Amino acid sequence: MRYLTKSLVLVLMATGHFLYGQQNNLTGSPYSLYGLGIKNDAGIGRFPGLAGTGIALDGKEDINIANPAALAELPLNCFLTDIGIKFLKSEQEAEGDNNQSHNFGFSNFAFAFPVHKGGNVSAVLIPYTEVGYVLGEIKEYIGGSQESYTSYVTGSGGLNQFSLNYSFTVGKKLNLGVTPDVLFGTINQTQLSFVGSSVITIKDEYRYSGYRLNFGGLYKMGTSGTFGMVVRVPSKITGQRNRLATSSQEGVVFDEVSGDADPFRFPLDVGGGYSKHFRNMIVNVDASYSFWNATHQSDHTGRFVDEVAFGAGWQLLERRPKKYWDRIEYRAALHFNSGNLEVDGDAISEWKASIGLGLPLHIRSASRLNISLSYADRGKITDTLIREKTVLLTLNFSFRDIWFVKPKID
Repeated sequence: MRYLTKSLVLVLMATGHFLYGQQNNLTGSPYSLYGLGIKNDAGIGRFPGLAGTGIALDGKEDINIANPAALAELPLNCFLTDIGIKFLKSEQEAEGDNNQSHNFGFSNFAFAFPVHKGGNVSAVLIPYTEVGYVLGEIKEYIGGSQESYTSYVTGSGGLNQFSLNYSFTVGKKLNLGVTPDVLFGTINQTQLSFVGSSVITIKDEYRYSGYRLNFGGLYKMGTSGTFGMVVRVPSKITGQRNRLATSSQEGVVFDEVSGDADPFRFPLDVGGGYSKHFRNMIVNVDASYSFWNATHQSDHTGRFVDEVAFGAGWQLLERRPKKYWDRIEYRAALHFNSGNLEVDGDAISEWKASIGLGLPLHIRSASRLNISLSYADRGKITDTLIREKTVLLTLNFSFRDIWFVKPKID
């Protein structure tokens, strides 16, 4: 119970900082200008060290959000809690220009527990997307004349995701699960335009909300192999836009508008994975396809296109540990996705490599400090695109406690 007490204290401390951290631009990527921002790369438990792969991995020791069916075999009286923080360093390269940014913040809060034999639930709160961009010295012309003015545009904010999962066993080989995701958040954009001796400020606030359903399954193939599948159904996120425009010369508000923002559509996603146990080693592979073309969406100078992703992970663990060092878990993974955004005919693809450690918090406890370090390379240098390199460090405090079991010795 002492580990449970520590985890709950940390949850209470972290929750008070969650919205604050989400509003302090946990990304500095110019690509967050498109759509609803850059999707959060941090995961839960051991999975950041596996580059986000794990469709065919169970959730007996960690909360696996890659597959709604993963948690079905969580033992009775077992309570899981996970709290994550991350540090992100990014570097953007363009023709004749480089820029760096550093960001720190909380990455997730999650807990899970059984409700009956073979049936378990979990609740997860994570930043789903992150927005943080700066566009400087944009030259625009006044309609009907040769006069021009210069604008600067900044964006911040993002969406949060709250997920409730229910997973259950069907017989001895099949697990099923369903997860409804609730998405909500605010994206702010500010444009400063210098026209003659006056400065025009336009502030746009976009408030989004919506939900999405996810279904998953796990099937045991023999004694050491598992096949997993995930389906995420199409959904639509609606929004409200509030605009406020002021002029420094007039000193008054000259435009204030509220109305519906353009909705954002998520596509049908289908993914599959396979994992295999080899004594003290686990190997898993993932593949997924997202049907973005069916959403018929475009954004600024880009359009959303079908995305394919592949990943492979490796874990080394000791089944019969005798010492603390024998209980350390080692992880590594590679991941590639073709990108869901195309600008001037060029898709913004990304590849990522990660390594991770699982450090026991106590020699007699299943709770762990999961550490991961990943490197990602996104985009390329062209007239309209940049190359972005990121280094992500995550720390996940994964507590595994036993409830309602009477001790043998008081």
